[in-house]
Amino acid sequence: TLAPDEQVTARQRIARLGVSISRPVEAFLAAGERRQRAVQRRKQARRIAISAIAIAVAVVSLVLARSFREQKYAAEAQTDALARQAASLRLAAGNRGRVDLLIRPFDRPGAPAAIGELPELSLGLFAARSRDVDHPGAPLPVDLVSVARTRVDTFSVDAPGGLTFVRIDGRGRRSERCSVSWIRIQSLPGYAERIRTPQIELQVPTCRASAADAITIPEGEFIYGGPGEPVAKFPEYYRDEPEEIVRLDRFGIDRTEVSNAWFAPFAAMSRTTDYAVPRYPADGVSALPSSPVAAIDAYEAEAYCRFMGKRLPSDHEWTKAARGGLTLNGAANPHPRRLYPWGVQLLQSCVNMAGDKDGFDWVAPVDAMRCGASPYGVLHMAGNVAEWIAAEGQTGPATLLRIIRGGAVNSPPELEHTTTVVRNQREARHFDFTTGVRCVTDGDIEKGSTW
Repeated sequence: TLAPDEQVTARQRIARLGVSISRPVEAFLAAGERRQRAVQRRKQARRIAISAIAIAVAVVSLVLARSFREQKYAAEAQTDALARQAASLRLAAGNRGRVDLLIRPFDRPGAPAAIGELPELSLGLFAARSRDVDHPGAPLPVDLVSVARTRVDTFSVDAPGGLTFVRIDGRGRRSERCSVSWIRIQSLPGYAERIRTPQIELQVPTCRASAADAITIPEGEFIYGGPGEPVAKFPEYYRDEPEEIVRLDRFGIDRTEVSNAWFAPFAAMSRTTDYAVPRYPADGVSALPSSPVAAIDAYEAEAYCRFMGKRLPSDHEWTKAARGGLTLNGAANPHPRRLYPWGVQLLQSCVNMAGDKDGFDWVAPVDAMRCGASPYGVLHMAGNVAEWIAAEGQTGPATLLRIIRGGAVNSPPELEHTTTVVRNQREARHFDFTTGVRCVTDGDIEKGSTW
């Protein structure tokens, strides 16, 4: 058998020379050509087979790669889904909801303040005390709470649902400082309400609101307890309160009892705080804006004072504001044991009590009857409405009852309730149309400034 190139050369020479070849030679050459064609076909078949295998391998590789990518994407999607599910479970376990708190600051009732003037305003969230829904306790855990200021007047809150206390700091303009304000939110939205973001409006007193119409009581000594001057008729009024000299730091006190007008911003949040709005008879003067707020229990009185950045007065503070200190403006107090805020004689025209000698059929405006002012100018420390005393500031024998002081519009003159010595006891949830509130604060309150 000739090699392929020899086979081709032989055919070319025979054709060029034009000679005839014998049958055996022709048969030999033809057989060689057939073998060469068979070899070519086999090579072609191998090339096709190799190509097919390569293509198959490539296709399989592509299919495997795509399958791997799809599996990878599916695994990542599953991981993300599990992460989202875990996050949702954490949110659900913590009952975390969302709410926007809309801040509405005011300087006085009906006089809103520009929130842009309160650059340091900030919020914090606190739980209630254990078994006490009326007082703030510890801060909520930081890993469960997110507070972000999304607009100048809006704070977006992500926190566990349920009862929460909001602490409001930075209520002053630049260079103004005052204590914090507290607002109870009875039911912060929880996890079930995350599908939407409800809004809650919070009325917020500025530092100027907290300092408005307040009087500074200077530090120093005063006479607490005892029978008073003149001596009270009923020994049971002072038997448990012997006379003593007490020294107090400087504090501030409201010049008047809290009026309905000043209570109104707090009452406007009743659906949020779950503290009831005072209700009065429709045919009386109790509901007038200038009348003292009444029909509030001790817890509502405390909540209002905390809202204003203040607190209820102690027995000692209330008495000093009513009697004055041992000295007044550098001189000796002429009546440091005085039975009445204005002095030692009952002047029925200067105290709103039972009877017709004071000129009022029922409660008087909170700034009326200035002749009945205490040595510091505090009005209605006797009569009009009785005033709640702070539980932690009560003196005398230990009791679960709360103290109210000052007597009220329905106090008979002969019982001497409208004096500086009487401490009436009431259950903390008691309320009536003759019990109101006056607030105090630590520190100094001066005209034109805040404390």
